[in-house]
Amino acid sequence: MLKTTRLVLVTLTLLGLLALPSLASAQSADGVRLAVVDVARVMNEVDEMRAVRRRLERDIERRQAEVNRRREAVERFEAELAEGFEMLTDEARQRRLQDLQRQMMELQEYFMNNQQELARAEMEAQQRFLQRVTAIVDEIANRENFTLVIERSAVLFMSSGNDITDRVVTAYNSRHSAR
Repeated sequence: MLKTTRLVLVTLTLLGLLALPSLASAQSADGVRLAVVDVARVMNEVDEMRAVRRRLERDIERRQAEVNRRREAVERFEAELAEGFEMLTDEARQRRLQDLQRQMMELQEYFMNNQQELARAEMEAQQRFLQRVTAIVDEIANRENFTLVIERSAVLFMSSGNDITDRVVTAYNSRHSAR
């Protein structure tokens, strides 16, 4: 989850940095109102994402227990094979080695599939989160007449009065409470 979160924040930071040149000219115009939002903090504080993290952590634990169970079965098979290896015929050895190789490949495939499923679930949750955050930020910006809202990590300094992060968290939790 950290890799995807980091990717989201880097993307938002880059988008914010792209807006900075226009920010300099916009600040000289009358009536320009700027705000910042800390998307990482919003992600950490909204109830829905906390629930998503808990659900993913439980799923990871469950899947890891299954991987461990399967790995132990492969290790037992390997130990049994090693014990009686010399007593087997060449054909039986070959068959047992192929069985061991198949089991190891199945274990690796199971692990990889789990990793991909977890990554997909995390990415879908974050995409849904970002869509919802964007809509909330847009509503707050329109309601409060902000000209530009920038991701906090792209800003070196801004007065705390223009940080709308708390309002975004409150609005998000009121609309999208964890179910």
